[in-house]
Order: sequence, then C-alpha cells, then structure tokens
Amino acid sequence: MNSSRARKKAVHSSSAISSTSDIDALDLAMGMKREAYDIFISLARDAKNQNTKAVFEKIANWENLDYELLEQVKSSLEDFSSQSIWEEGGPIEGG
Repeated sequence: MNSSRARKKAVHSSSAISSTSDIDALDLAMGMKREAYDIFISLARDAKNQNTKAVFEKIANWENLDYELLEQVKSSLEDFSSQSIWEEGGPIEGG
C-alpha cells in the first residue's frame, strides 16, 4: 500500500472514531435537553400562577427546540460519516 493511500485510510479511521464520540456527545446532550423539557413541563403543570406557568412552558419549548436542533446535527453527522469519500480517493488527491 502506498503512503498516500495509507494516510487516507488513517484519516478515514480517525474520522470514524471522532464521529462516534461526537454522536455520543450529541446523544448525551439530547438526553439532558429531554430531561430539562420534562422538568419544565412538570413545573408548568404544577404552577398555580398563570404567569409562572407561561414562563415554564416557554422554557420547555426552548429546550424542545434545542433538542430538535441537536437531532438535526446528529442526523447530518451520521449522514456525513456514512459516506466513504476516502475509499473513493476523496475530494483531495496527492500528498
């Protein structure tokens, strides 16, 4: 195997490792956002004052929006890491 091909294979391997840890981090963050959402929804449900209830519902909605954004990032990362551009020679040749 020539050194250029070996370098590309090493880069592809390290990208896969990085992507896995990135996905794990996103899963953790998504879990935290889901827990925060559940907490604020519960607080809103138990609130006696309508203004307090509205504040907790607003914060819960923000947590849900954050969750959805993280979900989109995770999906994009999974799509990107499933592509085997390095196996095909990649966008950059030479080196």
